[in-house]
Amino acid sequence: MDAVAFLISFTILLTVRFPRELELKKRKPFWSDFKEGMQMMFRSKTIRSLIMSAGIINVLGAALTVTLQVFVVRAEFSPVWWSIIFASSPVGIMVGAVLARTFKFSLKTLSNSFFFTMIMGVFNTLMGFVNNPLFFSVLFFLSGLAFGISNVNFGVLYREMIASEQQGRFFGFLNSLLLVSVPLGQMLVGLVLEISKAEVIIQLLGILTTVSAFIFWVYLKRQKLSLEKLSP
Repeated sequence: MDAVAFLISFTILLTVRFPRELELKKRKPFWSDFKEGMQMMFRSKTIRSLIMSAGIINVLGAALTVTLQVFVVRAEFSPVWWSIIFASSPVGIMVGAVLARTFKFSLKTLSNSFFFTMIMGVFNTLMGFVNNPLFFSVLFFLSGLAFGISNVNFGVLYREMIASEQQGRFFGFLNSLLLVSVPLGQMLVGLVLEISKAEVIIQLLGILTTVSAFIFWVYLKRQKLSLEKLSP
């Protein structure tokens, strides 16, 4: 049977015509791609608003990560609970990403994205009022779950609005901006942690996340910004 399958495959390959010359596209310089990403962003108010919201929420998320590490150390949780706590959010994100497949990606995707971001902020806020490691882990898991769902919805929005041939440059530009926001959030919260309790900062970051998501959602809804795909 293996010999027969090999002969059939070999015969099929003989009928396939390959081009004699393959066109190799020269890779564009970094600043060229960056410029194109900027142009795509400023061509659409919706995308510009979404990127601004993603940047702000990412700054708050980076600040929260540092604050949680300080909180866990100061709370003197055991190393076992350290592992459970910091594994709970990634697990929640993966579960949320899977659950997001059950939601229809339509015009409601915009509301779903910000709604679950607001829910994430609520769970983050509640974490600042909890000292029990078990409850803390559960809340962190639920926060990650909400983030996973919102992140998938945001990704679908971008793919629906950006032409397929431009998505590589756009997501490269977006990822670069989000990477810059991480050290910014870590640096800012590092200064505040010297003069304030970690619990208070966790509460504040959670509230800011919820409020920021709500403001951007209301703005986009009131402006009735277009969700149509951008032309290349």
